[in-house]
Amino acid sequence: MVHNVTEGALQNIIVNTATGRDISQEIDVTLTLPNFEFIQGEISLELFGMRLLDDMSGVAFGRGG
Repeated sequence: MVHNVTEGALQNIIVNTATGRDISQEIDVTLTLPNFEFIQGEISLELFGMRLLDDMSGVAFGRGG
């Protein structure tokens, strides 16, 4: 088993040369995303704006929104 952990990647390699053997690996990963709540809020706001614009266009052009 080989592990390579760098700032931008996590790599694992398992080499199984045995016959009739199963190997499994479980990994618990915790991601830290700086400013995630702010970015999530901005995306939600942008999606709301796009829906509102689509609804208003529907009303203006006779589509149900």
